[in-house]
Amino acid sequence: MRFGVTAAAVVMAAALGGCGVERAGSDGVASSVTSTQSTASSTSTSKRPGTPSAGGTTRTTSPPATTDALAYCPGITESPGVTQEPLFISWRQIAEDAEVSRDELTWIDEAPSSGPGANLVAVRAVDLTTGGKPRAATGILSDVDAAALRSALNAGSRVVVATTAHVRADGNVGGVFAIVLPAHGDPYFVGVCAFRDWEQNLRRVYGRAYAEVVTRLAAGPVSIPRDPVPAGPTFLLPGEAPAEVLSSLEHITVEFDLPEQWSRAKLDDSYVLITKVDAGWNEALPMTWVGDDPRSTRIGAYIPAEGNVELWLLANDGDVDAPVGRLAAFDARELLRLSKQGTLDNTGTVRVTISTDFSAQEVVRGNLAVATTVSGLR
Repeated sequence: MRFGVTAAAVVMAAALGGCGVERAGSDGVASSVTSTQSTASSTSTSKRPGTPSAGGTTRTTSPPATTDALAYCPGITESPGVTQEPLFISWRQIAEDAEVSRDELTWIDEAPSSGPGANLVAVRAVDLTTGGKPRAATGILSDVDAAALRSALNAGSRVVVATTAHVRADGNVGGVFAIVLPAHGDPYFVGVCAFRDWEQNLRRVYGRAYAEVVTRLAAGPVSIPRDPVPAGPTFLLPGEAPAEVLSSLEHITVEFDLPEQWSRAKLDDSYVLITKVDAGWNEALPMTWVGDDPRSTRIGAYIPAEGNVELWLLANDGDVDAPVGRLAAFDARELLRLSKQGTLDNTGTVRVTISTDFSAQEVVRGNLAVATTVSGLR
């Protein structure tokens, strides 16, 4: 059996029987192995609730046992009845393909899968690409993958599958990739070799920004940089941080209202206030800033759609390896909500008020008992 050179090949390998195993090495080029024997796999670690164990081809209506092992991924073997051919398709191409749609699964039937490849199961899906209500559909899922995704749904996670256009036209969903978005913790992929070909590659490229990028990938195409995101501290500034990372975040303005006793304080070092998110560090403001206009304390901040936004005090003019301590943690969703209240000069702006009786000298020595409040501006 020979396959085409588009993302549809990945789906057809699953839908037409046999086992479609995508392999992506450091160059991202995938190949396909097709055989007459089905191969089951899992993508579980101890952090992933209810993910089935790896191996075996026995079909069952109950989820297999969980395992702490990494995802099972069969290797290519040369033997009679096995054909190896390059697809000239990579995980990068799939991630960037605007023709691949997304559906969120809200229910997966517990009956064994059926169809020519024993990988079709009844589901209910919500079209995330064009919107719409839940509808009946056929999911391209093996019994093992269906059990993993069903368990994720039962744990309160969101499940998103990607589908090529011609497969979707037949009422089917899935077959390209499946992403689980837990309420807490990093998103992950489910499927044969998904841990190796998706998660490991994306973590290699994006590092600490992995979770935010995969969340964005679950909603639509993502442009993948050809070079890994630097492993060192990332400062979220245009020209320094990768454009793909910045585009995955929302930009707001933070206006600080600082204690009066901090202004013009004489300190033994240059200390700054700075916000931090999982993707990196934002702009900084000198702790002892002096300015008659409240707007002079405004700095930019890139923040995610959800998660924590931390406020830190750093020494050595903003050296992330010289932290004095964390002053506060804010909810990103609340900051975004408040930022949308602003009009005119205050558009996209929130105010962070810091209150304390401690002097600047006492705070930099570690007395971090400060109160912080966040408010919107009109």
